[in-house]
Amino acid sequence: MFNLIKSKVDGVIDTPAKGKLLEQPFRKYKVRGISFDYKNNSYRIAYLLNKGEDEIVFLLIDSRENFYSKLRKIL
Repeated sequence: MFNLIKSKVDGVIDTPAKGKLLEQPFRKYKVRGISFDYKNNSYRIAYLLNKGEDEIVFLLIDSRENFYSKLRKIL
């Protein structure tokens, strides 16, 4: 699982704009996300692009179960 997550994070680092903007209320923060599956479970990575400082802020990497409620607590 670690290698899969690492490859997904590396993919975001290589092409940060490939993640889709999430729906409201996260869109107002410009949170992006990508999804992937592992052993019949769905996972998501949520992150922000800070283009002014050319950095990516990873907010949450977790299973899709209760993902959005966890992300709300972070934001």
